[in-house]
Amino acid sequence: MNVNLNPTALLSIATAICAGVAAFYWFRSSLADVGEASQSNTSIEDNPAEHILNAQVEIAAIQIGLRHSARLNKIAAIWSAFAALFAALASIAGALSAHV
Repeated sequence: MNVNLNPTALLSIATAICAGVAAFYWFRSSLADVGEASQSNTSIEDNPAEHILNAQVEIAAIQIGLRHSARLNKIAAIWSAFAALFAALASIAGALSAHV
């Protein structure tokens, strides 16, 4: 089977691949664990140090989750930018080939 792909088709395929990769990273970003609030067994008056420590641990977990999510969002945005670039180039190639 001999397949002859024109530049517009190749750019469209590149667009679809980049958009798929971006969607994958955005999906992974949505699954990032940003921690969960927990309940302490003691009151703040009984053990203020425990409450402070728990808050610090929860904040650290949230920060780690947000950093992870931000990193995945950044990767997804880069792939999305490539998809937009390839889509624009496919449109230009299609417009130019229509005039030839």
